[in-house]
Amino acid sequence: MSRTYLWIALGLGILTTLANIAAVAVGAIQAMHTGDVGQLAGYISATGSFGQSVLYILVSVSSIYQSLLYAGNWVHLMDTEPAVIRSGGKKLDDGTPVTVSFRNVRFAYPGSTDGKEILHGVSFDLPAGQCSALVGLNGAGKSTIAKLILRVYEPTSGSILINGRDISEYSRASLYERCSAIFQDYIRYERPLRENVGFGDPGGIDDDDAIEHALDLVGMKGLGQSLPEGLDTVLGRHFEGGYQLSIGQWQRVALARALFRRPSLLIMDEPTASVDTLSEKHFFDSLDRADSTEEGSRRTTILIAHRFTTITHASHIVVLRDGDIVGEGDHETLLSDCTYYRSLYEAQVVSQRHEDPASMLRPENIEGTSRCSP
Repeated sequence: MSRTYLWIALGLGILTTLANIAAVAVGAIQAMHTGDVGQLAGYISATGSFGQSVLYILVSVSSIYQSLLYAGNWVHLMDTEPAVIRSGGKKLDDGTPVTVSFRNVRFAYPGSTDGKEILHGVSFDLPAGQCSALVGLNGAGKSTIAKLILRVYEPTSGSILINGRDISEYSRASLYERCSAIFQDYIRYERPLRENVGFGDPGGIDDDDAIEHALDLVGMKGLGQSLPEGLDTVLGRHFEGGYQLSIGQWQRVALARALFRRPSLLIMDEPTASVDTLSEKHFFDSLDRADSTEEGSRRTTILIAHRFTTITHASHIVVLRDGDIVGEGDHETLLSDCTYYRSLYEAQVVSQRHEDPASMLRPENIEGTSRCSP
């Protein structure tokens, strides 16, 4: 938008300049015939003022048009009907890992012009107290499943069960109290370290021991003591005296924030997609350390990822292809029994060897389009 605005302003400036030159030329010709120099001076003065006024009007019109575009977005937002999400009154038990089950769930995004289904009657179970992974290519439906569990949308048909009960029987507030989520575009708060972690559960933001414990779980023990103002050190570069963390450290702070809530369900959607392998290793070492504690045994974790270095951290894997479940089991079982999963794995191994992975994913090279044996 700013580039377009600059081009418009440049065009209007050139047009105004040419108009001024033409007007002065006409005035000069008339002055030469009449000998009235004052008339020429008047032409020059008038055309200058007139040109500036015209340019101001045109630029103002352009600015108004730009503002109307933003206003149009606001009007569209205000006219959008909120999604109807069913919510009951039951609460999730504190400190109890949850079992997540999908039963013949179908889903198409509301308002989609083609009405295309993203999920085609999927059914699977994610066991309590374990780390499960959702695997598949872009558009397979992995993030959609996360959004349905987090109650961003209602399924078109079918049911989602939490601990054997329909998810709609639970209050959304109760679900959000017991769930944490980390996404690829996690937020870096330009706030003190205390708040970056404590925002996971604002009620405990002044509990230094709890914040230090959360940092310890993700391998950042002693970070608070190493900073100039301890836990009250501002992170980031927006403010004077702010302390900038590395990308890997920011990610582990985001994980600490998620764990600070002591969730019964932790959902991670491509949390390490934008970092190098070493940073990813540190992140999952931190997650493994957190899972090995007593708190970890009371938490169900769902991983959504493309990298198999991430996926192999899961004890249970669900494989999706174009909105269908084509495999379910652990990594070794799927390598043995699910051709599609093995093709994805081999394609990534080939990619890491700087070969062409695309051929591995061509339809003629991928079998196992039906559901594989778990």
